[in-house]
Amino acid sequence: MKNDTAKDWMGDLKHLKLLKYTYKGKIKSEKDKYSVIEATYSDKAPAVSMLPNLVISDTTYTETDMTIHQKIYPQFKIVTVRQMVDAGKLTEDSIAMLKRRLYENIETGFGYVALDWLYKGQKFSTLGIITNDGIPVDPITSHLHTGVNTIVEGRISSNKK
Repeated sequence: MKNDTAKDWMGDLKHLKLLKYTYKGKIKSEKDKYSVIEATYSDKAPAVSMLPNLVISDTTYTETDMTIHQKIYPQFKIVTVRQMVDAGKLTEDSIAMLKRRLYENIETGFGYVALDWLYKGQKFSTLGIITNDGIPVDPITSHLHTGVNTIVEGRISSNKK
């Protein structure tokens, strides 16, 4: 994301830019793990507030079918965890569950990075966990997915006898 934002992204994704990342080290203890998890879901931590997806459709007609090809892009706002709670999109119980899942899945020895982002002119920072497969997982991009959908419908012939 830092060097090559996908050029064909549409909607809000084209406004999200990773400015820099800083390797912070390994999670060496349960105390380190607790600190990273708490920072990820603190009241001031950035969170993704999802809006209705942007769907770009291209329709093709044949004599027998209508095919709709859809590209789906997330629409979102970046707010704080506290703003998500105040808006009713997160509860204290759901935050506790998310923390518990992280606690179960993050192992000592995993690395972590500080990520600095720019989104629609606003800068913010998050922490990302680097799992054993080397892929960083962060609270921003882990919620943002693109997709495709194809719908094929039969057409009714107008040449009935």
